[in-house]
Amino acid sequence: MNRLLATSGGALLIVTGLLSLAAPAHAQTCADGGKCAIGDTGPGGGIVFMVPSTMGNRSKLTYEVALANWSGTPTDPTAVWCSGKGSNVSLGTGKAIGAGKSNTEKMVKHCKSSAAILARSYRAGGKSDWFLPSYGELKKVNSNTKTDGGWGAGAFYWSSSEGPDCVKTNENQRCIKVGQGAWDQNFYVDAAYGALGTDAKNTLLAVRPVRSF
Repeated sequence: MNRLLATSGGALLIVTGLLSLAAPAHAQTCADGGKCAIGDTGPGGGIVFMVPSTMGNRSKLTYEVALANWSGTPTDPTAVWCSGKGSNVSLGTGKAIGAGKSNTEKMVKHCKSSAAILARSYRAGGKSDWFLPSYGELKKVNSNTKTDGGWGAGAFYWSSSEGPDCVKTNENQRCIKVGQGAWDQNFYVDAAYGALGTDAKNTLLAVRPVRSF
């Protein structure tokens, strides 16, 4: 730009300068702390499967699920839901979206080994707040990452929510004593045919951690 400067003698001196423009700031991605959409890569390196505006998400948090190779192996590791004190009694876990983190803490406290301990040990992206998803959270994982999450064909995955004493399926009715079963999800069965069910807590099923932020 040009500036007019008055000299002591009354003459005008034109000084030419260049206007320096700062480069526009780079738009932040979800991984960098920006706005997230379902399918984005989250801060922990996982796949975003739920955002605050997702139907049923009263927690108003964003959630990501770990990638298929999170454990360092081609397939998801398996674990019992709980061994020890928590395998035969109810721990008072919840099913709702937002309950997964507190469910995980209860499982870690009362189980010698469990799917929750395995999930909580994950440390991707420098994050130490991974947990085993609740029933409601696992349903959203299934509906929003089923085609791109690398799920094991026909594999059942644990939720952190304890199940009812009996579950009806199209084929039969399985009954598990109260406090001895938990909800799981089969990612390769249509929901109309009983993708969600319960199994005994000492059953080995697949594990995939999630986190909220």
